[in-house]
Amino acid sequence: MSRAAVETPFIPEKPFDDRSLSDIVLRSSDGVDFYASKSVLMLASPVFLDMMSLPTPSHTEVEGIRTKGNTCIDDTKDGLPVVVMHESRAQILDVLLRSLYPIDFPKFDDVDTALGVALAGNKYEMTRATTFAQQALAEILKTVP
Repeated sequence: MSRAAVETPFIPEKPFDDRSLSDIVLRSSDGVDFYASKSVLMLASPVFLDMMSLPTPSHTEVEGIRTKGNTCIDDTKDGLPVVVMHESRAQILDVLLRSLYPIDFPKFDDVDTALGVALAGNKYEMTRATTFAQQALAEILKTVP
Protein backbone atom coordinates (compact mmCIF):
# COMPACT_ATOMS: atom_id res chain seq x y z
CA MET A 1 0.00 0.00 0.00
CA SER A 2 1.58 3.27 -1.06
CA ARG A 3 1.15 6.52 0.79
CA ALA A 4 0.67 9.76 -1.09
CA ALA A 5 3.36 12.33 -0.44
CA VAL A 6 2.18 15.08 1.86
CA GLU A 7 3.28 18.48 0.64
CA THR A 8 4.51 20.89 3.29
CA PRO A 9 2.50 24.11 3.25
CA PHE A 10 4.38 27.13 1.92
CA ILE A 11 5.07 29.78 4.56
CA PRO A 12 6.30 33.18 3.33
CA GLU A 13 9.52 34.44 4.87
CA LYS A 14 10.82 37.98 5.44
CA PRO A 15 9.87 40.49 4.19
CA PHE A 16 6.55 38.99 3.09
CA ASP A 17 5.53 37.83 6.57
CA ASP A 18 5.71 41.31 8.13
CA ARG A 19 2.41 43.17 8.29
CA SER A 20 4.06 46.29 9.79
CA LEU A 21 5.89 47.09 6.53
CA SER A 22 2.94 46.40 4.24
CA ASP A 23 -0.12 48.10 2.85
CA ILE A 24 -1.47 45.29 0.67
CA VAL A 25 -1.77 41.51 0.76
CA LEU A 26 -1.22 39.38 -2.34
CA ARG A 27 -2.88 35.97 -2.08
CA SER A 28 -1.53 33.12 -4.19
CA SER A 29 -3.86 30.78 -6.06
CA ASP A 30 -3.22 28.15 -3.38
CA GLY A 31 -4.30 30.52 -0.59
CA VAL A 32 -0.96 31.73 0.81
CA ASP A 33 -0.87 35.41 1.83
CA PHE A 34 2.12 37.67 1.16
CA TYR A 35 2.33 41.07 2.84
CA ALA A 36 3.65 43.53 0.27
CA SER A 37 4.19 47.20 -0.46
CA LYS A 38 2.02 48.96 -3.02
CA SER A 39 4.91 51.35 -3.72
CA VAL A 40 7.27 48.53 -4.71
CA LEU A 41 4.58 46.90 -6.86
CA MET A 42 3.70 50.18 -8.54
CA LEU A 43 7.36 50.98 -9.29
CA ALA A 44 7.96 47.50 -10.70
CA SER A 45 4.77 47.10 -12.71
CA PRO A 46 2.77 49.48 -14.91
CA VAL A 47 -0.15 47.07 -14.44
CA PHE A 48 -0.06 47.50 -10.66
CA LEU A 49 0.48 51.24 -11.11
CA ASP A 50 -2.71 51.44 -13.17
CA MET A 51 -4.62 49.14 -10.82
CA MET A 52 -3.69 51.19 -7.75
CA SER A 53 -4.09 54.58 -9.44
CA LEU A 54 -7.45 54.32 -11.15
CA PRO A 55 -10.24 55.84 -9.11
CA THR A 56 -13.15 53.54 -8.49
CA PRO A 57 -16.25 53.98 -6.40
CA SER A 58 -15.89 52.88 -2.80
CA HIS A 59 -17.25 49.43 -1.87
CA THR A 60 -18.90 48.59 -5.20
CA GLU A 61 -18.93 45.46 -7.25
CA VAL A 62 -17.46 45.51 -10.74
CA GLU A 63 -17.69 42.27 -12.72
CA GLY A 64 -17.70 40.21 -9.53
CA ILE A 65 -14.70 41.95 -7.94
CA ARG A 66 -15.32 44.18 -4.96
CA THR A 67 -13.50 47.47 -4.93
CA LYS A 68 -12.55 49.63 -1.98
CA GLY A 69 -11.27 53.09 -2.70
CA ASN A 70 -8.90 52.73 -5.64
CA THR A 71 -7.85 49.09 -5.20
CA CYS A 72 -9.45 45.99 -6.68
CA ILE A 73 -9.85 43.63 -3.76
CA ASP A 74 -11.24 40.19 -3.15
CA ASP A 75 -11.06 40.38 0.64
CA THR A 76 -9.32 42.15 3.50
CA LYS A 77 -6.82 40.80 6.02
CA ASP A 78 -5.56 42.68 9.05
CA GLY A 79 -7.28 45.75 7.63
CA LEU A 80 -5.33 45.52 4.35
CA PRO A 81 -6.81 44.92 0.89
CA VAL A 82 -6.21 41.45 -0.52
CA VAL A 83 -5.54 40.96 -4.22
CA VAL A 84 -5.79 37.36 -5.39
CA MET A 85 -3.13 36.41 -7.91
CA HIS A 86 -5.21 33.70 -9.55
CA GLU A 87 -2.50 32.34 -11.83
CA SER A 88 0.35 32.24 -9.31
CA ARG A 89 0.86 29.53 -6.72
CA ALA A 90 2.83 30.46 -3.58
CA GLN A 91 6.28 29.42 -4.77
CA ILE A 92 5.92 31.42 -8.00
CA LEU A 93 4.55 34.48 -6.21
CA ASP A 94 7.42 34.30 -3.71
CA VAL A 95 10.06 34.27 -6.48
CA LEU A 96 8.20 36.97 -8.42
CA LEU A 97 8.12 39.29 -5.40
CA ARG A 98 11.72 38.56 -4.36
CA SER A 99 12.88 39.56 -7.83
CA LEU A 100 11.30 43.00 -7.30
CA TYR A 101 12.46 43.81 -3.78
CA PRO A 102 15.96 44.99 -2.81
CA ILE A 103 16.83 41.59 -1.37
CA ASP A 104 18.81 38.60 -2.61
CA PHE A 105 17.35 36.91 -5.65
CA PRO A 106 15.87 33.54 -4.78
CA LYS A 107 17.55 30.36 -5.93
CA PHE A 108 15.48 27.75 -7.69
CA ASP A 109 16.16 25.04 -10.21
CA ASP A 110 12.87 23.85 -11.64
CA VAL A 111 11.41 24.68 -15.01
CA ASP A 112 7.83 25.04 -13.71
CA THR A 113 8.79 27.84 -11.32
CA ALA A 114 10.91 29.63 -13.94
CA LEU A 115 8.10 29.47 -16.49
CA GLY A 116 5.51 30.53 -13.91
CA VAL A 117 7.57 33.55 -12.89
CA ALA A 118 8.23 34.47 -16.53
CA LEU A 119 4.52 34.28 -17.37
CA ALA A 120 3.42 36.26 -14.30
CA GLY A 121 6.21 38.80 -14.88
CA ASN A 122 5.06 39.20 -18.46
CA LYS A 123 1.38 39.54 -17.47
CA TYR A 124 2.12 42.26 -14.93
CA GLU A 125 4.82 43.86 -17.13
CA MET A 126 7.50 43.30 -14.48
CA THR A 127 10.61 43.52 -16.64
CA ARG A 128 13.04 42.68 -13.87
CA ALA A 129 11.12 39.56 -12.84
CA THR A 130 10.72 38.42 -16.44
CA THR A 131 14.42 38.90 -17.19
CA PHE A 132 15.39 37.11 -13.97
CA ALA A 133 13.11 34.15 -14.82
CA GLN A 134 14.44 33.94 -18.39
CA GLN A 135 18.03 33.88 -17.12
CA ALA A 136 17.17 31.20 -14.56
CA LEU A 137 15.40 29.14 -17.23
CA ALA A 138 18.43 29.37 -19.53
CA GLU A 139 20.66 28.12 -16.68
CA ILE A 140 18.27 25.28 -15.88
CA LEU A 141 18.08 24.20 -19.52
CA LYS A 142 21.88 24.04 -19.73
CA THR A 143 21.77 21.16 -17.25
CA VAL A 144 19.18 19.15 -19.21
CA PRO A 145 20.77 16.36 -21.27
